[in-house]
Amino acid sequence: MTGQIFFEDYVLSIALTALAIISGLIVKLLMSPLRVGMRRTAIYDELIGLMLIRRRLLHTFIRILIWNLMVSSLIIVSGALTFGILPLVWAFLNLGLSFPCLRLFRAYLHLWVEEAANMLSVTLGVWAGLNLQVLMRAASPFIWILAVILGLYTLSALLETLKIHEDKL
Repeated sequence: MTGQIFFEDYVLSIALTALAIISGLIVKLLMSPLRVGMRRTAIYDELIGLMLIRRRLLHTFIRILIWNLMVSSLIIVSGALTFGILPLVWAFLNLGLSFPCLRLFRAYLHLWVEEAANMLSVTLGVWAGLNLQVLMRAASPFIWILAVILGLYTLSALLETLKIHEDKL
């Protein structure tokens, strides 16, 4: 019974997440002046890369994994604290407006896994915000989704690390 309640409420969270992402993508397509602002996100990506990438493969992997888990945790916790609003705003901005070029998905396999984990994190954050009272009773499906997110981020970090250190191997 708890699993059914969890799944029915989770469908609404999925729909809201998809709506936020699609809205961001539509705004990105319709507003060409945003492309100037998108260059700033490339600068942030470079700074984050300098912070995460190290000479040793294991150090790079651990830093990328910790970074992804921190972002995911912030999204989920902020969702519970803001009744699901902040993850939707983050999805609109990060997964919509700042969504990477589709050509990058051909070049970088880790993007597929990382974006799936990001979407699951947003959906779980929205669900936690909308169903905080149910969360206390339905801890087992919540923990299962957290385990899936952890697995996706681990796989993404491994693929990204291997891609970064590909030349050195």
